[in-house]
This record gives sequence, C-alpha cells and structure tokens, in this order.
Amino acid sequence: MISRAQVVEEALTWTGVPWAHQGFSKNGCDCIGLIRGVGKATGAVAPNQDEADKYLCYSRHPDPMQMRKGLRIFFISIPLIEAKIADILWFRLGKDPRHLGIITEPGIVIHADGVQGKVIEHRMATSRVRMPIAAFQFPLVIEDVK
Repeated sequence: MISRAQVVEEALTWTGVPWAHQGFSKNGCDCIGLIRGVGKATGAVAPNQDEADKYLCYSRHPDPMQMRKGLRIFFISIPLIEAKIADILWFRLGKDPRHLGIITEPGIVIHADGVQGKVIEHRMATSRVRMPIAAFQFPLVIEDVK
C-alpha cells in the first residue's frame, strides 16, 4: 500500500517531463502515461497486464467510452466531491472527456499538457482543465496517518 503523500511526491517529480503521445516514462508522457507512470513507480496500481494491454493503443483524442471503461477497470470510481490529493480527475477538453490529472493540493492539479508540451502543475481555475467530470482513486492508496 502507498500513501497519498507518496503519490503526490512522485507525481511532482514528473514536472517538466516532455509531452509524448502514448509515452509513460520520464522521457516523455501524455496524461494517461503520467497516471500510468506514477501508479507504476509508487505501486499504487497493479493492473492485470493482459487487461492493461487492451488499452495501450489509443488515439490522440481517446474514445470517451473506452477511456471510461479503462478507468473503471484499473481505478476506484469515487464521487467527484470526495476527491482529494493523490486522486485522479477526468476532464472534458472540447466536447468530450479525454484528459486526466492528479490532485496535488486542493484546487491544484498536475497533468501532461499537450499545448504546453510538458507535465505541468497549476491551479485548475486558471487553466483549460477547470471542470472535472469524474474522479478516481488509485486502488492501492491508503489514507495518510496524521
């Protein structure tokens, strides 16, 4: 099991990683790759590899239905209002939901931004990723002990 603080700590080490479609390493990643890379590096997600392989090829504009199916297989769907640090937010870009980020602080998200060309962290209200439509939790994350 991994703590929320450890997920955020790892996610922040990805800041500045170049944007790369279908990339999932610190050499380059997209928004899905950032989630995959952070999950793998921390051990916060341990997907069945046969199932994961079905989701490795996707277009630059992922199919929202396929994306929702994958998110529900590998992560725990939670009410949006309950999302907190280390949780994954699913955003609408244009008319369709197709972008992911990780909450690093209340109101702040880290994500691989194709427009900026790299992984960035910023306040949601000041970006094009303002209104998430769903939230998910890494399955192996535990609540931090205070």
